[in-house]
Amino acid sequence: MQNTFIKEDIKAAALNELKKFIQHENIDVSTYTCPGGSIDIEALLQDHNINL
Repeated sequence: MQNTFIKEDIKAAALNELKKFIQHENIDVSTYTCPGGSIDIEALLQDHNINL
């Protein structure tokens, strides 16, 4: 059960850092919005020279 909380904390921290990056770089997220409303994070990061 504790591993689940740790994973959720890591996900939340990663999303927070992504949010900061998007804001700092003034990225227009609508450019990366998929038809279902989700965001193509892989394309966003690749376009900004970030490889995972």
